[in-house]
Amino acid sequence: MKYSTTKSLVTTTKNKPLHSLVYLESSNQINDGGLRRLNKYKHSTSEEPLVSIIMPVYNSAEFIEEAILSVLNLNYNNVEFIIIDGGSTDQSLNIIKYYENAIDYWFSGSDNGIYDAINKGISCAFGDWLYFLGTDDRLKKDALRLFKPYFFKQENKFLYGKVFHTAKKIIKGVETDIIRLTTPGKRIPHQASFYHYQIFQELGTYSLKYPIQSDHVKNIEIYGKNCYAPKFVNVIVANYGGKGISSNTIDETYLGDIQRIIESTTKFDSTVSKEIQNNLNTFSALKQMLLGESPWKGFIRLHKLAFYSLKIYPIKVAWYFFLKFKKGIQL
Repeated sequence: MKYSTTKSLVTTTKNKPLHSLVYLESSNQINDGGLRRLNKYKHSTSEEPLVSIIMPVYNSAEFIEEAILSVLNLNYNNVEFIIIDGGSTDQSLNIIKYYENAIDYWFSGSDNGIYDAINKGISCAFGDWLYFLGTDDRLKKDALRLFKPYFFKQENKFLYGKVFHTAKKIIKGVETDIIRLTTPGKRIPHQASFYHYQIFQELGTYSLKYPIQSDHVKNIEIYGKNCYAPKFVNVIVANYGGKGISSNTIDETYLGDIQRIIESTTKFDSTVSKEIQNNLNTFSALKQMLLGESPWKGFIRLHKLAFYSLKIYPIKVAWYFFLKFKKGIQL
């Protein structure tokens, strides 16, 4: 059967990007496979740029197969599929191996979290465009085909669309500018985003300092540089499962650093800078409330915290801090 990942195979790596690895190395015993181990590769063509889809995995046997099939059944003929497994102990690896003749490269070994796994995938991607898929997400069959005209535009190095949140039954993703992007609680869905490889060559890969929000930090960098011409495409790219770590955890390091991040990566005219400064003031208040040293007492502290969290972040954040307070953990 011809999958999206098996329609444009070649037997040479002569056209691979100079920065890309063919295989990953590990201090442990190498555990990898896929089409590359059969000397089958891909590269961009004048008809269809190569899109590398990178999927980090860890103990995702419950839903990984559907994610894999959503890639293999894409209505696009030049797809490179890379899976980086963090050393799963469930059946995830067996499912990956079952489809390895349609997966370009898979690797299994310990890592330092989701962004470390993604960075490994970036280091061995051959594609002009990179996309990152969670194991509980499902790519829309026509997503890449609908983005294809924009893959050829030289000026747009960052493309993004929308996602459908399957749990909440809502569509997320709107056209964004730097003011909205630096507003607390506003972000571009990672599952709706396509990055030209040039971005990671010039700005580096994802920081491991922010275990939950590193992709959002990268997007702020992209907008702050003001040279990658981000482009919104009104297309639903994927069904977003919402079961990943970013949906259930707060990145306190990011919250502590956000003012420095924004100030160091954004330089705009006075009007825009004023709006961004207002956002920074909001972040500062939120940081003090959630991470500050000044103790509040009982009822007042709890309700101020819950109200502010509800105003800025989804309900899950307020609930998270409510449970922290109930357990007597110092915020």
